[in-house]
Amino acid sequence: MIDHVIPWASLLAACLAMAPLRELSEKDANRTFDVRIGERVSITLHAQLGTGYRWIARPAPRVALSERPLQGADRPGGEERQVFDVTPLAGGTAELEFDYRRSWMPDEAPARRWHVTLRIHAAGDDDQRPHGAEQP
Repeated sequence: MIDHVIPWASLLAACLAMAPLRELSEKDANRTFDVRIGERVSITLHAQLGTGYRWIARPAPRVALSERPLQGADRPGGEERQVFDVTPLAGGTAELEFDYRRSWMPDEAPARRWHVTLRIHAAGDDDQRPHGAEQP
């Protein structure tokens, strides 16, 4: 029996690694998206890090969140991109919020805020909107 578990575990890990990638950007602010557990979500937000401002993610339940290395400008002082990867881990709702602020000024209001809502469904949920559906 154990011999049959390992190939299935490997297959599951490979499927998760190849899970569809949903790409979100600033144009997707304040929208709601239906996603499935394990579906990868990439968020790209523009920044000018030389000004001291950067996007700072607020912690969110039900998701794993990581930041990729910065994607730099093609010229000094040019716009850069911060890319965050989000993986839903449990069903429910996750409010993703990012503040554009100077990290050493925690009491200062953010210069900008970006927000989306993820409605996270298990892979077998039949009562959800079609996979990848979104609402304004």
